[in-house]
Amino acid sequence: MDKFDERKVFDTIPELFDRWRLKYTPELFAFLVSRCSLREGTRCLEIGPGTGQATDFALDAGCDYTAIELGSNFAGVLRRKYGNRPNFKLINGDFELHPFASESFDFVYSAATIQWIDPEIAFSKCFDILKPGGHLAMFLLHGDYQTPNPALYADIQKVYDEHYRTDAPYRQRFPYLDAPKYGFESEERFSFPSARRYTADEYVEYIHTHSDHIMLREECKEAFYGGIRDAIVRHGNKIEFRDEFILYLCRKGYGTGKQGVSPRGFATIIYRGTEAMHESKGHRSGWRDNPPGRQISSRATTCRQVAWRTLGVHRRQNRAGRNP
Repeated sequence: MDKFDERKVFDTIPELFDRWRLKYTPELFAFLVSRCSLREGTRCLEIGPGTGQATDFALDAGCDYTAIELGSNFAGVLRRKYGNRPNFKLINGDFELHPFASESFDFVYSAATIQWIDPEIAFSKCFDILKPGGHLAMFLLHGDYQTPNPALYADIQKVYDEHYRTDAPYRQRFPYLDAPKYGFESEERFSFPSARRYTADEYVEYIHTHSDHIMLREECKEAFYGGIRDAIVRHGNKIEFRDEFILYLCRKGYGTGKQGVSPRGFATIIYRGTEAMHESKGHRSGWRDNPPGRQISSRATTCRQVAWRTLGVHRRQNRAGRNP
């Protein structure tokens, strides 16, 4: 049995995700429309839109919108919501592997998705597919419930200490400020404050949509969720958040080409693309046929050779002052 792809964990709960995941703030969207000059005809790509938490603003601005969504259940929700919009296009596929044309988008953005992608691939590929002058926007939520209700926070931490056991802890730590290392310029950070409140039952439903909670061990669920609910009820049956929606915005400068792409990231993209090509052609000489500790698979060898030969050409051409 193949290992479960943790990037698809949210796709197992599409209805719950659509009901409870936050839609960000109108101020953030209005800022992006103004700052990035989003309008009719702007070629826009959203990476991993989920069920459309940050999709409407781009469609409403008139953008020529494309979504690439890995999850098939999420893709179904998106088609039902937006399939009748003339400026909506959906690719049900993997951003890391999909062969986008270079310099094909004016605006690329991710709403709490890009952290699930290897930074080398994320930044390098976004740089490659953006047109000169185009923007990359990455935004996420920082939710604080300790400050408005410290006593409740302390009680909830006790529940986590006693009952929280998961086989897939959240480990994503994305280096949002590393964009200039990959050729981007003028990276900026913006903050948009907000607030929200839940009852005990609502909050329990909401945290069911967290990736590590989805993978909570079955024997722990009843005690864990019951403990969270009881703690909130004891504190007036409400939990408040002081939120901060954080936006990282950077631009691909004019006169830049693929020299801004990290060579190692470029090689990684080539490697994974070649691997996908082999899979599609039925080359299955991987670990299934060659147990660990024996010989390296011919598929893996071929993919590495293509990747590193490409990297060598990339470096030689850059030293010669040419873009590959």
